[in-house]
Amino acid sequence: MNTHALRRIAIVFPREWGFNRRLERLFAVAEQLDAEIHVICRNLSNKPRLEQVQPRVWVHRLPYLGGIRALSSHGMVLNPVWAWAVRDICARYAIDLVIVREFPLVLAVRGILPRRIPVVMDMAENLVAMALTEKPRGLANRLGRLVFAGPLGRWVERLSCFASDGILVVIEENRDRLVAMGVNPRKIHVFHSVPVPELMQPRPQTISPSNGTSYELRAAYLGDFDQVRGLPTVVDAAAELRDRQVRVQFVLMGAGLSKSELENRAKQRGVSNDMVMPGHVPFRDGLGFIQACDVGLVPHFRCEHTDTTIPNKLFDYMYMGKPVIVSDALPLARIVQTHECGLVFPSGDAGKLAEALAYLAANPKARQAMGENGRAAILKDYAWNNTREALGHFLSSAVENGAPSHA
Repeated sequence: MNTHALRRIAIVFPREWGFNRRLERLFAVAEQLDAEIHVICRNLSNKPRLEQVQPRVWVHRLPYLGGIRALSSHGMVLNPVWAWAVRDICARYAIDLVIVREFPLVLAVRGILPRRIPVVMDMAENLVAMALTEKPRGLANRLGRLVFAGPLGRWVERLSCFASDGILVVIEENRDRLVAMGVNPRKIHVFHSVPVPELMQPRPQTISPSNGTSYELRAAYLGDFDQVRGLPTVVDAAAELRDRQVRVQFVLMGAGLSKSELENRAKQRGVSNDMVMPGHVPFRDGLGFIQACDVGLVPHFRCEHTDTTIPNKLFDYMYMGKPVIVSDALPLARIVQTHECGLVFPSGDAGKLAEALAYLAANPKARQAMGENGRAAILKDYAWNNTREALGHFLSSAVENGAPSHA
């Protein structure tokens, strides 16, 4: 039973309702607290305004505004549609605490709610750094970059941090960035993106060799295909391995506007036969492909964004007992080197990535040891039960004391 007076949590989620790993973790924490969850999200397709999706989880979609999509689709700083919806739902359902995904809507939510309702910002990404890194496609994304990239975005982010009663970040490096900005470290809680064991159920997959090739190693990638992910480096490394006559097959799972560009690059480099690109796959299928591979890849280009965030896939690979090869983005390199669960290569260096893959192809015992180290780190240092309990305490403290205490 919930002994902390935290009975109902609202999550402001400025996206369409759908599968999201971060939400699943929050749902699991709420279940431990015996609390209801009310998700407030976009509504671009005129779907039902209210939908119960789990026994104690309700989805509240914004009003469908037809041609005025910008008001309901984008969580801009002073968006009145979002502000009205949050205030209405919080009053109607007696919400005890609000979690706002990312900073753009924090000021609107904090300004519309009474002070007795704590507002916690879930900073799953360093949005300003992301906006500066990515090349936006489409008018809405270009407008978003114009607003949030650069000094204006950093000013709004800073105000949102000080307006929040608590802040969740995914990695220690982003916590340190906020503390350097002057944010009270007691307001910040590191909520790692570790796997929930009950949800890690792979659906077995078979990977067929191309043209009957016998591969020495299979390497998996699971995630988006946007510019910062470093996948062109993987294609170039595949070409180097082919020249060295090291047979490695790559299973690259994901989708994005750059997927066709990646396929063209593989064709130009003559390695299409070594690339399996099934597109977006259901999560359990993705786990099945990882299970069938020998190594997990996180080749992200190093930049401010990747230096202050951590992808789900790293912990997924480790949970599955796979050694990892990662770029030298700060959090990736720190975790892999600390736990001796893989190899680190300089961001964008296809030759060094090829060397790391060739080493693991030739050393199965090293692969096994690294995979076991990663699995042990997940079960001990990043154990889900500890992660869930710590976040539950942090959120409960926000309601009990009016401001979170850092356990």
